Amino acid sequence: MPKESPRILAVNPGSRYIGFAAFRGPELLDWGVRVITAKTPRGRVRVAGHILKEAIERFQPDTLAVKRLDSSRSSTSLDRLTDSIRELSRRRKLKVHQYSITQLKHGLCSEVNGNKRRLAAEVAGTYPILSRYFQKEMANRHPYHLRMFEAVALGVVCYRQAEK
Repeated sequence: MPKESPRILAVNPGSRYIGFAAFRGPELLDWGVRVITAKTPRGRVRVAGHILKEAIERFQPDTLAVKRLDSSRSSTSLDRLTDSIRELSRRRKLKVHQYSITQLKHGLCSEVNGNKRRLAAEVAGTYPILSRYFQKEMANRHPYHLRMFEAVALGVVCYRQAEK
């Protein structure tokens, strides 16, 4: 009997934006960036939690892949958000895997010294449907879709590790 493909929800949390990607096995089902509109830190955590709950209800994942935040670039608000994600995962009985940006680069970039844009290029190469977002991102001075590309990379790395 064939093994059922894992359902993975990959999340790249931030204080203003959340990048996400949903997978069934290696198949990319949905992707995007959600804007956190709340003005206060507590409000941002609440809105981000609501965004995640919606995504969990919609995609019914069995695994959550989350970007591990760099402690030097984190804030109290982001720490609360990651705590909230862990608690939500525990309540929903989801497996949680965290990956640093370095782990994502090592897992996907063919070059030794990959950067976030190189990571996005690798993701767009793997999923050509994302190419137009990649082209837009390369033209942007301020990154917007990079959060989404990192979320897709999280899902890919998580799936590959699950298959080992």
